[in-house]
Amino acid sequence: MCARLNVEPTVSLVDDLVRIAVSGLKRLQPVTVAAFIADDGMVFRSYGHYLSDDTGHVHLKTASSIGGTYDGVEPMGLLWSMKPVPGQRKGLRLMKKDVSEPYAVDVYLLDGLVNIDGKDDLHNCEILDRRQMLRFYQSPDVSAVPVKEGHLRGMLFLPPGPGPFPGVIDMFGTAGGLTKHRAALLASRGFAALALAYFGYDDLPLNIELHLEYFRDAADWLHGHPCVQKTGVGAIGVSKGAALAMQMAILNDKVKAVVAINSYCCHCIGIHYYEGRMQPVVNCGVDDLYETNEGVVYERGFRYNEVNDDAIIQVEQATKSNFLFVVGEDDATCERKQVEVLVDRLRRQRESSATGGLEAMSGRDPGFQVLSYPGAGHLIEPPFTPHFRSCYTKFFGAVCLYGGEDKAHSKAQEDSWRQILRFFRNNLCQSETESKHECPPINSKL
Repeated sequence: MCARLNVEPTVSLVDDLVRIAVSGLKRLQPVTVAAFIADDGMVFRSYGHYLSDDTGHVHLKTASSIGGTYDGVEPMGLLWSMKPVPGQRKGLRLMKKDVSEPYAVDVYLLDGLVNIDGKDDLHNCEILDRRQMLRFYQSPDVSAVPVKEGHLRGMLFLPPGPGPFPGVIDMFGTAGGLTKHRAALLASRGFAALALAYFGYDDLPLNIELHLEYFRDAADWLHGHPCVQKTGVGAIGVSKGAALAMQMAILNDKVKAVVAINSYCCHCIGIHYYEGRMQPVVNCGVDDLYETNEGVVYERGFRYNEVNDDAIIQVEQATKSNFLFVVGEDDATCERKQVEVLVDRLRRQRESSATGGLEAMSGRDPGFQVLSYPGAGHLIEPPFTPHFRSCYTKFFGAVCLYGGEDKAHSKAQEDSWRQILRFFRNNLCQSETESKHECPPINSKL
């Protein structure tokens, strides 16, 4: 009997589980399962070492990796433990730019316990079998519409069908440009998702010089779109994008649900204006940076305890919105205390406004929730995508340390994504059927 590698499904969304199994081996035969992704001129690899069971099978769902880029029982370890192949420039990060094209993941079954650094190592290995799987952010039946409306710039991703769909605005941090992968995946899961750029894209300013009306207007525009439900819109952001998502809810009561991933308690970096007046911003200077062997680190927390109260995001003013805070406890750039400051402001406001005061709040949903993950870093992405503890940051022109341990960070991504989808569906959908906890089935061509 020949050894056989089985991958199911071979075509899927990036947040879908994949079943990987091996059959036709000898009893207790040592093998290596390796994977490679080549994208945008970069190459990433992962591998696990296994011993077959008494029947000559290896099921990654139940078998324990005894070595490689991950260990233990990790059904999706081949994907989340991907690392750059040595010899490339420092600080690479796997982040999809052309979301209409999938990641092509080449999976190999190798005889013996082999350490794999690059594809050249395969020449010295006995390849028992190979497969390829395709992993999409954007389902082929999701449409992508460039947005150039007034001063707004971005990309609107729409699920198949006439809608209307729950609407979500998606923003990232100081990388600038237009980051589309998460919005594409949200649309693949049934949301009308606007990937919103705010600097360094098209004719937007090259630097972070922001007029906050831009974010207020983005919520109005998405809410008014004919394919979007009129129950309000959501906003999701990471780092600076999270702070801007909260600001959007403060300025526009059409924003009903905000997901803030590793947010600061104040607006930091850049210049902000609203209605012609400059707003308080805590900027990062040279003294706030220091270098480690893993990369440059921002002074943790931007000295939150020295921030004037008027510079703290007035999140309590967003009285029409619910909040989901996602916190990585090993974040090297933003400590948990930042979110605690925001939560404290929300708690005090909602206790004081509740009929009957503090006692009436007992047992009630306060309108905010905190998901805190030990060992997770700053860059919490959709599930099964690789964790990069440090990577190059264009804004600082250096490799920056973002923190996190691979396995713990992966678990955080898997759990938080499930809860993010649930949070948006519960807060934005028009009907109880649409707000079920499980993601809706999608009429996908995958």
